[in-house]
Amino acid sequence: EIELVNYISELLNKQGISHNVDYFMPHDYCNVAPKNKKTANIYVEFGNGSETLIVYAHTDVVEGRKEQFSPKVEGNKLFGRGSSDMKSSLAGSLSFILDNQDYLSSLSKRVIFVFIADEETTATGARRFLEYLKNRDLGKIQIVLMEPSNGFSEISRGGKGYHFINLEGSM
Repeated sequence: EIELVNYISELLNKQGISHNVDYFMPHDYCNVAPKNKKTANIYVEFGNGSETLIVYAHTDVVEGRKEQFSPKVEGNKLFGRGSSDMKSSLAGSLSFILDNQDYLSSLSKRVIFVFIADEETTATGARRFLEYLKNRDLGKIQIVLMEPSNGFSEISRGGKGYHFINLEGSM
């Protein structure tokens, strides 16, 4: 995760995009997390206003099987490590930020892009992000989790009070 976080931060720095790399120790949030592991979340904020949209992606992955490291295309679909989990959405979010920073900065609503650590394991990155949000006046908050785990075939809904949706077309 740290390598990916550093790579994302370098890309944002090259474009002069302000962001916060929030380093932390997962063990501080979950006693089953490794004691000496350090990781980080990244928060990229644009716009202002009394409404906030949070676009959420995670930087970690679960353990993989050997065959997942040999990507293949079948029909019009890519199969392989990270192709259908979070990294495609993370890359899409990051690409949108890099290509649209002027537009995002001019918004009358706040947009926070969040790249979270440890989502697949202990959820310590989400816990850390909640601390980041605590005591901030963000008004009405809406969250889009950019995880295409159902293959982009339908609108998904899960969790109490959360709507998971798939977006198609131009943003």
